[in-house]
Amino acid sequence: MMNDAVAADTVTENSCITEPATAATVLKCNLEDGFQLPKQQSKKISKNAKPKRQSVAIGDSRQMDTFRGVAQKTVVCANCLKASTSVDTITDFLQTKGITAYSCFKVIPKGSDASKPLNFVGMRLCVPKVNADAIFKTDLWPLGVTV
Repeated sequence: MMNDAVAADTVTENSCITEPATAATVLKCNLEDGFQLPKQQSKKISKNAKPKRQSVAIGDSRQMDTFRGVAQKTVVCANCLKASTSVDTITDFLQTKGITAYSCFKVIPKGSDASKPLNFVGMRLCVPKVNADAIFKTDLWPLGVTV
């Protein structure tokens, strides 16, 4: 009777003999008989993967149409300008280059003492996003100016 219980718990098929019948031993026996596991197709997804964005067209027409859009803006800072440079000088300069400045403000460095003269100033510029590439061209700005 004991032998019958042991026989029920053992795998006796082909080359597998007298091991307890567990899922691992059955799989081992099947692999020895030439059984192959199916290959799993898994997509490697990185943690930082971003979904692909569709391309977007931003209007640049200046004609008077039946409707108007709100222009996207880019804010940049032009630094290392002489302290005597005025807001009007910068906006006029950009206008001659075909770039509209929505706004321009003089930026005083933090911690500067009002009694001491400044060596240089910066300007905070707000321009249309369609002109962002032009703003960052090195040949647009005088020597020493950083944007």
